[in-house]
Amino acid sequence: MNKTILLLLTCCLTINLSARNEQIIQDLREDYTRIGCNLHSYEYPIAGTNGYQNTPAPKGYQPFYISHYGRHGSRSAWGDKHYVGLLNTLYRADSLGVLTRTGSELIPLAQAVLASYNYADGRLTDRGEREHAAIAQRMYERFPEVLKKKNIHIQSIGSMIPRCLISMAAFTNSLTSLNHTIRYNFDTGEQTQKYIDCTGSDLPVKPAHDSIQVALLKLLPYDETVVLNRLFTDTTGLNLNVRHLQRDIYETAAISQDFDLDCNIFRYMDTATVYYYVMEKTYYMALYFCNVPQVGAKRLHNANIALKEWIDKADRAIESGDYAADLRFGHDYPLMTIVSNMGIGEIGGDEMQPEEIEQRWIAHHNLCMASNIQMIFYRKGGQRGGEKGGEDILVKVLYNEIERPIVGLTPVEGCYYRWEDVKAMWQQNF
Repeated sequence: MNKTILLLLTCCLTINLSARNEQIIQDLREDYTRIGCNLHSYEYPIAGTNGYQNTPAPKGYQPFYISHYGRHGSRSAWGDKHYVGLLNTLYRADSLGVLTRTGSELIPLAQAVLASYNYADGRLTDRGEREHAAIAQRMYERFPEVLKKKNIHIQSIGSMIPRCLISMAAFTNSLTSLNHTIRYNFDTGEQTQKYIDCTGSDLPVKPAHDSIQVALLKLLPYDETVVLNRLFTDTTGLNLNVRHLQRDIYETAAISQDFDLDCNIFRYMDTATVYYYVMEKTYYMALYFCNVPQVGAKRLHNANIALKEWIDKADRAIESGDYAADLRFGHDYPLMTIVSNMGIGEIGGDEMQPEEIEQRWIAHHNLCMASNIQMIFYRKGGQRGGEKGGEDILVKVLYNEIERPIVGLTPVEGCYYRWEDVKAMWQQNF
């Protein structure tokens, strides 16, 4: 990595936890499950709170079309390495009589996670289905002008991976339960996968990514004594790798919420070390998939194929009036690449230097399970295509159901942008 960047990172960050992102620390105190970062179950804004707004459209405009991409819902992880590794350490300590009472309390919690995993890699959980069903219901209630009409036509495509297809089923079944007249076209396959999963290879930028991440993590505090004192009376004969042990605890804890398990496994580690693992995931995702000039910005062109698909389908809906919505169900990293290339502010579209990530990018806000983007299209009176030509089409962007700005564009009013302006900005990337 460039020596100038290393020097800048060293100057900008300190190893004192008190100098860390206070919002992250406060969020974790409010809800420990947020420590899971991209494994964190979906959080949605509640009407009447600061996070939720429903800014009125300019006078005379009504929504008529929705373009959507949703990450699959809560799922299991891959392999039993961390759960079994943790349990084996605890069993060995117990057999040697050096496990504390606190340590013994951890055994049934880890066993519950292992049992819930049940050797089903990347499988959508019941919670994941509920997340998508609820998102669909809120979309229906928020935009009744689009989704309550009789015999509307919706196209829905999904990644070929089962957890995405089941998420799609949960979402569309929820809509159908509210409007039995909806007609769907469903699709999946190699062709749709090209724009559903559009991150491209990370190999060209991997050396820069890895060196920057290592430099950033070296500046964070990490403790190995607290976990030992909490779990063991004596470590003689355990042959412990404390880094591996803490990784096992963290990964076991992070996935537990996706199985609807209410067990705060994080309490067995100290705050500074938990923060370290949160930032490890945060740096990984923000560097690779957001507008960081040294790394992620060089990859965003991979999402051009997705942007072209959004433009083509939106223009078709505008011209013909045949489609009320286009739904897509995919994965977290493609979603972030698409959103960053779209220029969606506060998520990935704003340019960030590596040393700014800690203060500006909060993983559990930006890339939790079932994260989604909804682009809502408005026209005067909500007319169907062909009824009135030449009028401005306006769009509003929601990310995780919260209104977001588009970087580099001036809204017509509030959070509403001219579709032609948005389209022209995107097309500059092609």
